[in-house]
Formats: sequence, C-alpha cells, structure tokens
Amino acid sequence: MKTTTEIQAEHVAAAFALAAEKYAEDHRYELFVGKVKSAETALAVFGFRLGQPTLKTLSKAWTWERVLEALIERGLKRFVRTKQEPDKEALKQHMSAEELAGVGCRIEPKDRATEDAA
Repeated sequence: MKTTTEIQAEHVAAAFALAAEKYAEDHRYELFVGKVKSAETALAVFGFRLGQPTLKTLSKAWTWERVLEALIERGLKRFVRTKQEPDKEALKQHMSAEELAGVGCRIEPKDRATEDAA
C-alpha cells in the first residue's frame, strides 16, 4: 500500500507532466525550429511524435451513417464491416439443452421481482 507521501509525489509528478505538456504545445514553434525532433530546457526534454493516423469525417455534414451509405451506393462493400454475433433469441427458441451445450451455451433462469396486489 502506498503512503500518503508517495501518493502526493505521484500527484505532483502528474501535475508537472501536464504543465510541461501544455508548455510544449504552447511553445512548439519556439522549441522545435526546423527539423528538430526534440528540445531541452532547464526542466525537461520535450518532443513530439506522430501518432497513428485517425480517420475523421470531412465536416459535420458527413456522419458515419452517411459515409456508410456512400460506400454501399458506390459498391465499396469491401470497406463495410459486418458484425456477426449469435442470435440468442433463436438459440433459446430452437435448440434443445443438449444442442445448446454442444455449442457452449445453457439456459439459466433469471430471477425477477414480482408484486402481488393485496
């Protein structure tokens, strides 16, 4: 278990890291002149790395639903993911206990609250 001092030190370190990150973002063009990948100050070494590219819609007019429709309309179904999952209702209705066990399932009764009018 961590001591109070250790916890406080972690909080101070986290606050310092956050302040250093904000400083680097605010002073990016002063710290990183030209093709410099990192910069050092009296308190820290700063650097920026390219993260994984993120796919975004072009504008607020383009929703992911609209993107999906455009892909399908253009015959680009190879870029459309189809989620497959078990149909639990069909399994419960059409398979015996033995058949369910064969595919790794079982039916378990669920307790439900009831109320009787007096």
